[in-house]
Amino acid sequence: MHSFIQKLASPFAVGVGARLLVQCLSFVSIMIASRVLSLAEFGVFALSWALLVVSNSFMFTGFYHALLRSHDLDRDKDTYFWVLFIMAAITSLVFLGLGLISQANASNLGALLVVFCLLPFLRAPIAWNEAQLFADKRPRTASAYIVVGEVIALIAMILALRSGWGVYALVLGRYTTSIVELLVTTAILRRFPRFSCQLEIVKRGWKTARSLWVTTATGMFNNYGADFLLGLFLTPAAVGAFRGGARIAQTASDLLATPLSLLSWARFSRLEKENQSTDMASAWHEYTAFGAAAIWPAMVSLALLSDQIVVLVFTKDWLPAAPIIGILCLARAIRLGSMLLEPTMGCRNKAIIQERIRWLGLIVLLVLLLTIGRSGAEMAAFCLLGTAVVISTVSLIAMVKELDLKLSDIVRDITPGVVISLMCIAMISASDSFLNHLPDTTAFMFLFASLFICWVASITICIKAKLLVLPAS
Repeated sequence: MHSFIQKLASPFAVGVGARLLVQCLSFVSIMIASRVLSLAEFGVFALSWALLVVSNSFMFTGFYHALLRSHDLDRDKDTYFWVLFIMAAITSLVFLGLGLISQANASNLGALLVVFCLLPFLRAPIAWNEAQLFADKRPRTASAYIVVGEVIALIAMILALRSGWGVYALVLGRYTTSIVELLVTTAILRRFPRFSCQLEIVKRGWKTARSLWVTTATGMFNNYGADFLLGLFLTPAAVGAFRGGARIAQTASDLLATPLSLLSWARFSRLEKENQSTDMASAWHEYTAFGAAAIWPAMVSLALLSDQIVVLVFTKDWLPAAPIIGILCLARAIRLGSMLLEPTMGCRNKAIIQERIRWLGLIVLLVLLLTIGRSGAEMAAFCLLGTAVVISTVSLIAMVKELDLKLSDIVRDITPGVVISLMCIAMISASDSFLNHLPDTTAFMFLFASLFICWVASITICIKAKLLVLPAS
């Protein structure tokens, strides 16, 4: 029993639990909003929010990871705060300018951009606080604080929707989240920046930030490039359908991949500091094996159940998002092959390789989107799938060479994930004959619960059999 409680309290379990709660709250918010907003209205919000997510992502990488890797936190933290603050100011001005230009053309998107322009000033200190929590070896706290903000944001959004705020209720929710997260992390950390900005520290941080910003740029273009292209060539409703489908695939994937990524960075950085780079290969195998067992079954199941999920989560009016979910879930599953590229290359001082691979991904996706992705949301999703295949293949080749990995060991790593995925496919295939006498919603919930129990039980058995290792920092 004590061992079981320890596993529940592990950094990965807490991280996944926090992400699960956050994503559940996000699902609830979208479900509620879908009853009030049309696909076109949601599409306009999705475009403005996508631009903000892209810009804010640069605050949670780059100098964020430089602070995380710092050998002297007290010396470096103040400089990195002001770097993040300057980034926030630039982002805010860009959003204000884009919003005013768009408003001149009577665009609803412009109004949302203007309203969002102050949000970066809240996200910058949150990123600074979070990086220090991870650097202080407090991954549970760094993962769990986001739940508080999302709970209060959901309440605020519901009240605003009932008051007739429309799409601005979603904006209020995002501001509420950031304000609460800032207050909570500041209260936990109890550190405040001093005015200190040393050029040498900035230069040192830039070495880490440069390569990671390339990854962030390409990753964000992978996630949101199709939204922007559809916004240019098609209607807001097409953007809404694509973003609705992408939201489900991204939510389920990030629930598992984000804690894995954060823990891998923490562990690889620790191994780098302790000059134990030879142990990175073992850590790579552990994270890859667990990632395959955790992510692949979930993505395959969501892909096969996409129609039912759209009707249950949204409404029948959102059914155009269903095929997009299936395609993007497969893309997310394939992207496991490049998940560990950044910590591997970054902590082996081979960031240039990582940069080249991510630039390749950006070019491949851009070419595909401009040639075939403009024809519709489904083709844009296929562009992401094709890019995922190319980049995961190239990333695996680079990591195999860098860490001297063996193909037989990689096959052994992914075998539990393949077996569990096949079990989920078999359960879904057999469900029609067993559950066809039940109402649609009841049948879906029963099948979903059965899949979840099978997935958790299988991973638990693999851990006990020492086929998998629970990730740790």
